[in-house]
Amino acid sequence: TVLEMAGLPVPRTAQGQSLRPLLATDGKGGGAVAAAGGWTRRPVIAERQPMGGTEATRGIESYAVMEGDWKLIHNIGPPPDRPEYELFQFYKDPLDQNNVASEHPDVVERLARQLEGWHRMA
Repeated sequence: TVLEMAGLPVPRTAQGQSLRPLLATDGKGGGAVAAAGGWTRRPVIAERQPMGGTEATRGIESYAVMEGDWKLIHNIGPPPDRPEYELFQFYKDPLDQNNVASEHPDVVERLARQLEGWHRMA
C-alpha cells in the first residue's frame, strides 16, 4: 500500500493486498469498494501471553477471536474470578464490561471452534 501510494513499483514477491481502494478520498472508498476488490470479512485472532498486561489480567494466557459484532475471549487456566470464555458485543460494549456468553451459547461454541482451528494451525 505504501509503495503504491508513493508511486513506486511493488515487487512481485510482496505479500498482501493493497489498501489503496479503501483509502480513496473521493468518497467512493469503503465497504462496497472492499467487496468489489475481493476483500472478505474474516475473523481476527489475537493472543496474550501471561506476562505483562494490567494487574487484573497479569498471569492469564488468553486468546480472542473477533467476528462481526462479537469478541470471544478464551482464558486458559483462568483464576477463580474469571470464566473460561467471555463474550462481548464490541460495538455496543467497546470496553468489554458486559459478558454475554451465557445468553449466546451458540455464538460461544461457533467462535470457540474457530479459535481451536486457528490454535491447531499456529
